[in-house]
Amino acid sequence: PAFAGSAPIFVDVNSAFATFAPFFTDAFGRAELAFAIPNDPLMVGAQVVLQMAFMDGGAAGGISATTALSVVVQP
Repeated sequence: PAFAGSAPIFVDVNSAFATFAPFFTDAFGRAELAFAIPNDPLMVGAQVVLQMAFMDGGAAGGISATTALSVVVQP
């Protein structure tokens, strides 16, 4: 993987499909990000990798990241 600070980044940030969206966490560090999946049969079987990176003053390099999540669209 690539690294941002000391955080491993598994998402290809150079991909044409890479999306960057601001997010906020609650007091427990939880965040939610909603997005729509098109109702298109061509999407079945598509694989998407999701990961969030965030500023973290306590981390080496000041950046932390969640574990990457690989999702395959099912009918």
